[in-house]
Amino acid sequence: MNKKLLLAAWGCLASLLLSANSLAENKSTSNISVFEQPKPHVLLRYPDVHAKSQALINRDLIYQGSNGPVMTGNVTLYAIYWSPAKLQDGTAASMPAKYQQFHSQFLTDMSNSNGLSSIVSQYYQVVKGTTTFITGKLVFGGAYVDTSNYPTTGCPESMLSPTNCVEDSDLQAELKKVIATQKWPVNNSTMFLLYTAKGEDLCDGTGSCTSGGPSPFCAYHNFIVPAKATSAIIYSALPYTGTRGCGIGIYPQQYPDAEAVANASTHEIYESMTDPLVGASPAWNSADGSEIGDLCNGRAISKNFTWANGKANHQWNGHFYALQPEYDNHLHACADTGS
Repeated sequence: MNKKLLLAAWGCLASLLLSANSLAENKSTSNISVFEQPKPHVLLRYPDVHAKSQALINRDLIYQGSNGPVMTGNVTLYAIYWSPAKLQDGTAASMPAKYQQFHSQFLTDMSNSNGLSSIVSQYYQVVKGTTTFITGKLVFGGAYVDTSNYPTTGCPESMLSPTNCVEDSDLQAELKKVIATQKWPVNNSTMFLLYTAKGEDLCDGTGSCTSGGPSPFCAYHNFIVPAKATSAIIYSALPYTGTRGCGIGIYPQQYPDAEAVANASTHEIYESMTDPLVGASPAWNSADGSEIGDLCNGRAISKNFTWANGKANHQWNGHFYALQPEYDNHLHACADTGS
């Protein structure tokens, strides 16, 4: 299920927001204010399963045209661990150093050649008549731990806690702050992953939260319309969800909470690479609006679990992972590696 907001005047948005490096057209940023803030594209929760078999889906992704951009070049990933000492109600927040280290290691491992990244290299953008393919190459640019407090504005729609909760707008403010202090680059080849602590609910600004609502989710990706820049801030929100409905039921490193979120992060990274301006200037979606990860959400291809005594379908840099597949147009099905 997709959650996208149709915005006005899309004809110039892709070139306006993602002009750096891959987009040939440059326009004044003075028109940015006419665009409404985009709506997150969420990874919905699903019943936790153990290696559900993969059948052919044949719901191929379709390039939406209209200069819909993808993320080109080597895509650099930056992690932000937003980990204050306490939640808003004064209880202790929990994001262990081990959890942070797991994700930094995962993103480092992911930066080497891997099967999932080889899948996205078949997708492309067409801008002003020029076709550019996604390279599928990832680089881990580093991490930052922010111990500043969460905002106290709360979320009345939260089913977990209206107090211990942040909205997407809070995450966007945090992203802008950290990017500025760390002087990280913002362009169509950078993506920011923001992790929040256990016990902190996250709501997407549309009435849904990790805890519930119309579309309870594990994670989402979105972008920020910049005020004075020509490139969008492409990001993913990765709350500490636990495993319920967010992992594929197999945890080879015996750290289910971290491994479930790592699974969600691959979903969001590859969706951002193939559809970064979600809903605004779409690139690769299926006929029903699903993205590359949505079509394979909650699935696992049993025959590919050949690592760690059948508990992992990927071995990256000596570490074992159990991750959902991504959709491969060449195979017309979900896959763990490119065809």
